[in-house]
Amino acid sequence: MRFINFDILTIASKHGVSYPTPSNLNYLRGFLGMFFLFVCQVLSGIFLAIHYSSGVSLAFNSIEHIMRDVSFG
Repeated sequence: MRFINFDILTIASKHGVSYPTPSNLNYLRGFLGMFFLFVCQVLSGIFLAIHYSSGVSLAFNSIEHIMRDVSFG
């Protein structure tokens, strides 16, 4: 039985570099997109933290408040 060598550097050099990509894709565009999504996630977490209470007796009421009284909730 023949074993296949799964060397990460060999796989990366054969498959990671040799495929053509469009010229409009670059690292700056990708990182700006990831940064924008990260900022959206942080802001939505802050807004949820403002309206949510984690107490046992208040948790259900805070979810109802978010769903009914908060704009776009």
